[in-house]
Amino acid sequence: MATAQTRRSPKGGGVGGRVGDGDASGGSDGSGGGGGGGGGGGGGGGGGGGGGGGGGGSGGGSGGGNGVGCDGGSAGAAAVAATAAAAAAAAAATVLREERKRVGRELGAIFDKDSRTISDTQEKGKAFLRGWLNI
Repeated sequence: MATAQTRRSPKGGGVGGRVGDGDASGGSDGSGGGGGGGGGGGGGGGGGGGGGGGGGGSGGGSGGGNGVGCDGGSAGAAAVAATAAAAAAAAAATVLREERKRVGRELGAIFDKDSRTISDTQEKGKAFLRGWLNI
């Protein structure tokens, strides 16, 4: 009794990968069913078509046709949006970190050792705040 010879389709690639067609050939005596189609590509690709059914017994009808694979789709909108949001958050964090460093340096200069009196320190502080707040 012959066994079914089922070829495996190549797996789909990454996003948008092409999916191979399943081979639905059965054994010589119609004993084996066809193989299923290849899996979908990454990132929401469509799954492959199912293989055809096996033939009947000796002298029976032939097996069904091959399943047809599907092309993988493009990356999902959610994944693209998440990547963009992460990049924007990283850029905002960098800007904020640099701004904090700048303000720290300027405030440190206000309270330097050259400020001999409280009123001198206060005047420097007022000038800094006016400039920072654009008053």
